Amino acid sequence: MAVEHSGKLLLIFGLVVNVLGNNDSKVIGGQLSRVIPFMVSVQQHARHHCGGSLVSLSNVLLACHCFSGFNQFQKLVNVTDPKVFRVVAGHTDLETTSKNQQIREVKSLLKHPRCSWWGGNDIPKFDLALIVTKSAFKTTANVKPIGLYSKSKKSFEERIAQITEKTICWSAGWGMTAKVGVGTSRYLKYLVMRFVPYSKCKTSLTPIDARFKTFNMIKNGQICFQGAYKSEAVYGGDSGGPLVCESQLIGVTSFVLNSTNDIPTVFAKVSEFTEWYGGIAHRSVDSSAPVPQIGLVFLVMINLVEIETL
Repeated sequence: MAVEHSGKLLLIFGLVVNVLGNNDSKVIGGQLSRVIPFMVSVQQHARHHCGGSLVSLSNVLLACHCFSGFNQFQKLVNVTDPKVFRVVAGHTDLETTSKNQQIREVKSLLKHPRCSWWGGNDIPKFDLALIVTKSAFKTTANVKPIGLYSKSKKSFEERIAQITEKTICWSAGWGMTAKVGVGTSRYLKYLVMRFVPYSKCKTSLTPIDARFKTFNMIKNGQICFQGAYKSEAVYGGDSGGPLVCESQLIGVTSFVLNSTNDIPTVFAKVSEFTEWYGGIAHRSVDSSAPVPQIGLVFLVMINLVEIETL
């Protein structure tokens, strides 16, 4: 049974067919960023698709919907082949190369076991995934993993509970710098983010999509933030990128409803990632045995996917 609502769910990854007519992705507003050593560009067919965070020299944390896309017939398809992806680290300009840049091919695509997003009108849940590269990145001044706050979900949740509307946080990406009529951002940008309590977030989202009146964001591993300034927001192409509060990686960019800057962005909480990751990290990084490739819905070449209710 279809649920009627007037809003649109914008999954903010890059590179597919934008129904608005452009083919791009960027942070709206924000500032040009210096190199963020753990920040990577996850690319499909050598074009930016999503952001990601190095949590080890071989593992990239991102959103599981980043393994999604439409094929050339605008049909959702499943893909298990990691060859279409590559990971670029150590450089902020996507249109140039430098001696500091490192590129790695992808060995495996792993999604969080509770990740739920099947395309169409579905609301992403536990929107977390892991890329395992074929070879490890080399530690340099420009490339370095970010440590996770804790391997314990309980401890991590206690840390997240300390975040208030006064806590200074930030997000970054190569996403859209405007909502329409712009091309892919060359440069990494960042913006200051402010925490939005669950009650306020639901109040903002429910008029756009009535499902959020009963949708339990806490149980589905989500947290809300929005740009500290009304002219700034994360948007198309920023999916998978980091949300950092007081030097701790707290969230992964997931989705935003509609396209106005005063609507909070929903992030997947990294606390939901740590225990799962702890159970597979040794095998995925150190084992010589092949890591299973998990088939994921793959959305080819979109910058903004506006998903209407079916």
